[in-house]
Amino acid sequence: MTNVGHSCRKRVYPIIVWIFLIIFSSGNICASTSYYDTRWVYKTKITFSGYDKPETLINFPVLVKLGPGITNFSYSQFPCPTNPADLRFLSEDGVSELDYEIEQWNTSADYSTVNPSSISGLMLWLKADAGIQTNASGVTAWLDQSGNNFHATNAIDSGPTYVENELNGKPVIRFNGVSNHLGNASWSPGFSGTSLLTYFFVSKMKFPAGSSGYFAQKASENSDYSDNRAMSMEQVTTGGRYGLRYYRNGNPSIDVYRENYIFRIDAITVDASGTQTYLDGLPQTYSNTWFAGEMQPVEYAIGARLTTNGIVSFGQVDFAEILIYRSSLSSYQLYQVGLYLSEKYGLNTAYKRSGQSCVWVRIPQLTNNTSVLAYWGNATQTNPPASTTNGSVWNSNYKGVWHMGETNLHDWTVNTNQGASFGNVNITGVVGDAQNFAGNAYVDLGSNQTLDITGSLTVSSWLYHNTGSGWAFAYSSGVGTTTPWICDVGLTDSNNWGGELNSKGRIDGPSSLLRSKAWHHQSMIYDSSASQYLLYHDGVLVSNKSASGSIPSATRFTIGAKHNFSLYWNSLIDEMRVSSIATSSNWVWACWFNQASNNMFTTYGPVEKNKRGMVINIQ
Repeated sequence: MTNVGHSCRKRVYPIIVWIFLIIFSSGNICASTSYYDTRWVYKTKITFSGYDKPETLINFPVLVKLGPGITNFSYSQFPCPTNPADLRFLSEDGVSELDYEIEQWNTSADYSTVNPSSISGLMLWLKADAGIQTNASGVTAWLDQSGNNFHATNAIDSGPTYVENELNGKPVIRFNGVSNHLGNASWSPGFSGTSLLTYFFVSKMKFPAGSSGYFAQKASENSDYSDNRAMSMEQVTTGGRYGLRYYRNGNPSIDVYRENYIFRIDAITVDASGTQTYLDGLPQTYSNTWFAGEMQPVEYAIGARLTTNGIVSFGQVDFAEILIYRSSLSSYQLYQVGLYLSEKYGLNTAYKRSGQSCVWVRIPQLTNNTSVLAYWGNATQTNPPASTTNGSVWNSNYKGVWHMGETNLHDWTVNTNQGASFGNVNITGVVGDAQNFAGNAYVDLGSNQTLDITGSLTVSSWLYHNTGSGWAFAYSSGVGTTTPWICDVGLTDSNNWGGELNSKGRIDGPSSLLRSKAWHHQSMIYDSSASQYLLYHDGVLVSNKSASGSIPSATRFTIGAKHNFSLYWNSLIDEMRVSSIATSSNWVWACWFNQASNNMFTTYGPVEKNKRGMVINIQ
């Protein structure tokens, strides 16, 4: 990963050989010869196909990710791979240059996705977009795609429901928690004598009280709980917390807690050293208990538990994909499969491509299928555009934009609201790096009055919270360092996402939006002209109330704690923004979707090599 500078600037003597051709072509990125086509070697077309709202968004800052995931892309195509001074973005007609800035330029080796079947030991592969058989009662068979024919069928009760377009355009299989299940009574995965294994699940759980089925296995006549020769998973609710329990006759029994009603990627690996669980690519509970002796399951069930009395404890859960290997995947293989699942379903997880660079481009008018062109490969361009450092990517309504990529926070707007670090550290975030505010860490933004917003206001950021309860603030403003507060955004004392504005009161998200162990995009908005006070969660309006009048003036601003250095966030923050307008619902949604599921929001065309001109560098 590289901070963009001038480390590659050398004295370059270009000999430019112009080859002017009359080309009658179709299907090219640009139909007519342009200045850029004759001077830049490489180009690609980028289309924002995922924006489907009726509103045209003016001067919208869109996230573009450049890297090996784009067909034919290579950092070696840049004259200086670590300093892309020649990178340019243009309107689709190739005429107008667009402002851009680089949050992170990352030329490290790429983690690529992989077809799961290319990794040896795949014993079961169920995916909702293939091999589904249905009748009037629901799904009758879910065909195994591993080639082993361990199909999941149901001849006992009503089958689960096939639901189209449930997960970012992909289908799921829905188990109702009452009578639905699928299974296989001839299951023989052939786990090794040391019981090496890896499981992946893409699912959304809807937890009842107590416990219910998820994915169960049993050996011989014994129930799933009472035999060391089989491992099962069930949904559990304990002490108001929701989780997935991995168990093998209590040896081990591991609970991984999470939020209700959102899709997650669960994984577990077992080798001779122990058992490791993962949630969305982040390591969770570890047990040094490993599965000594061979596991010999003979039956599995999805959406229920298996006992000596048959099928019981049906679970309410949506499954998109299930993968089971009879080997403990290496960390690289684990990441490859996780990345495949994350990108396929457009999930915001820790499975991210390395070698991806994060660039923000100001789009004059964003509509459905708006396209831009990216050009690079011109060694004569040794100075990047002024927009990469002058804040022009962000319109004048933005009073502070912190990408959270450094401990002493840099404000990327023209307002230079820089932040002084007190204990926060870098960590991987949603877009590039984020900040971990563990313990009593915070960032002091000082008292720059460009942040003193007394009219309409939008505060938005990516928030991740995994510990503590009660008031905890990701952004705050107040008067000096004393008690009077003006604006607080984060968690309320009801442990809900929300915040408060002085004279406007508090706003809480619904209690169903639990806070733990997941990134969420949150926007708190005050619209003074419409007298509305709004809270958005992952692009969706979840709470609103009436409010009017001005916001009192503030003189102190912080990230990661209350303005008087208390009520610490104690978790992760990424992409914090403060604006002096009430952004529209479509703007909020586009920010969330563009960042959370960039490969769903954006279509990257293959890199093409221009043929109209050639640049030869003699160094």
